[in-house]
Amino acid sequence: MKATRISPSEYARLFPATSVVYNSVEFSELNSCKCQEVHYIALADDGGKVRLGATFGMVDGELRMPFSAPFGCIEEPKPQQVSYYVDAIDALKSYGDEHKCRLRLTLPPVIYSRHSHIEKQYLAAITRGAELLYTDYSHAMPLSRDMDVLKLLTPQSRRKYKASVRAGLECRAYDASDFTALEEAYSVIKIHHEAHGYPVRMTFDNLRDTIARMVGGSVYMVSHGGCTVAAAINYHHPSGIVQGVYWGNIPESAGLSPMNNIAVEMSIDFARQGLRWFDLGPSSIRGVPDAGLCLFKESLGFGLFTKPTLMV
Repeated sequence: MKATRISPSEYARLFPATSVVYNSVEFSELNSCKCQEVHYIALADDGGKVRLGATFGMVDGELRMPFSAPFGCIEEPKPQQVSYYVDAIDALKSYGDEHKCRLRLTLPPVIYSRHSHIEKQYLAAITRGAELLYTDYSHAMPLSRDMDVLKLLTPQSRRKYKASVRAGLECRAYDASDFTALEEAYSVIKIHHEAHGYPVRMTFDNLRDTIARMVGGSVYMVSHGGCTVAAAINYHHPSGIVQGVYWGNIPESAGLSPMNNIAVEMSIDFARQGLRWFDLGPSSIRGVPDAGLCLFKESLGFGLFTKPTLMV
């Protein structure tokens, strides 16, 4: 198998419906300023047939997938057998050697997998000697229209949710294309992040442009006494997966349990809509878990999944 760099238009033609939106040419081009250059790579078998593809960005002397997203993965135009993934890893190694760099891959949780394509590339990478740098903790919930979300909560979490409702907290949903709502939610989340000492990595303009140009999204806001006390911004992937991008609350509102309220209300709403999964995102940094965040998400009925980062 051979790895060949191709044009963005050719890559888009070969892979018109990527498994995650972050692998699309449109997303990569929108964020191309965040790397030195984008490499669109076609992986063809010995007969010249393209079996797989991958998008990397050159950052700090490494080819990274993703270069500006939570995760990325090798794409397939249709289901491919394991042997092609093993050969693809060898081809990518050779490609890295040609460019005098190594390749860093952060794969999605397997809830994004089509025909086990994420599992195949992870195992192929390990088989061919890739180094597992770390594995992040990630939490997600399978959804169905007839599910009873409240039954999934721990007793303590259920009490907090019911207390938040009695206290008068109200949760409202908006389409993320409502940029007034999006901006208000972003401002609440920014306050939350700054209070905890970590930045919101996307600017509001970047977030707005991403939603406007490529992904559907939703905004949820919890209010109390007419004031917004918590907010969440989500991407809606074409595969029926809702991914929490940012969420947070005004620190002074913590006693009202607004984060319990918004998480439960979103889970109920997404289940009613017939969506497949609610991905609440990572609960660790570079493989080091935030024990409190893990406990909180598990108390809401979310299960644990892995998000590995590999060096090839």
